[in-house]
Amino acid sequence: MGWTPGGSVEVLRQWPNVDRRPFLYADPLEPNTWDVPVLSVQCFCLFFVIHVCSTVVLYLMRRHVGPNETWSAFICAGQEVGSGTFAFILGIIGVKTYVRQMYDPLQDNLFDEDEGSRMICEIILAMQAYTTMTWLCVPAMRNPLMLMHHASAGFCATQSLMPYLQGYAPFFYGVVEISNWSLCIIDFMNNLPYLKKGYPDFYSHLRVLFAVKFIILRLILWTYMAALFWSDSIALLRNSERPIPYFPCYVFLVSNILLTGLQWVWGRLVLRGLYKKFFQQGSSKGKAAKEQAKREAREAARKLQQK
Repeated sequence: MGWTPGGSVEVLRQWPNVDRRPFLYADPLEPNTWDVPVLSVQCFCLFFVIHVCSTVVLYLMRRHVGPNETWSAFICAGQEVGSGTFAFILGIIGVKTYVRQMYDPLQDNLFDEDEGSRMICEIILAMQAYTTMTWLCVPAMRNPLMLMHHASAGFCATQSLMPYLQGYAPFFYGVVEISNWSLCIIDFMNNLPYLKKGYPDFYSHLRVLFAVKFIILRLILWTYMAALFWSDSIALLRNSERPIPYFPCYVFLVSNILLTGLQWVWGRLVLRGLYKKFFQQGSSKGKAAKEQAKREAREAARKLQQK
């Protein structure tokens, strides 16, 4: 199985003389194996087209989606349409590639190049580059944590194209995007409060669905896959049989610490929101019902006294 801890280095030891593609930065005399990500350029342009068209359509429909909103709100909502589109594509390709690689007994998580993984890396690179650019240009979108997340994920995607860690790309760049399917709709409605007020139950159910997917994908499974990634990386650094690509290895280790920390920072907020919804909200509703019952009892008693 390609997903066993240290499995990638073990695969290398089984075939030490196989002529593989050069390691990243292993030998300064080796040519750079990084090709121009044509798909990234195409996806970047497609994201721009989706963003512009969605913004214009929403503005033309402003009477129905946000009669009092400004252009900034429609620009932010339009970006969520593009983000949701690519998150859906990444989730589908990610699951398909992840399942296929799981049943490949010779899969090398660190250095094997995979067509599906490369496609995922090129798409995520375009997505992170575009969102980073728009968030820098549009003041309403600026968020330091999200900028750090997008910049880190985008840079890691460039390293994955070398190739490196393409055995983990389907999960970290693809499968986890399934949690963003609900989040993009939530953010879309947050940018257009008129819709959020018009469909409160739908909005509430979306938040619960997002929270459940976030906990499963980005807290439980993410942490498990991060542990496997660290096991493979440490085994690689201890390996003395082949050259080691130190730069991308340390880049991914540091980035994984930052991104995993962000998952748990956001996860804490998600867990707190679930607790308030199902426990504190229920207790507050119970208290409100008791107060209402007392008021009705007092009112009934007052009417009896008047009679």
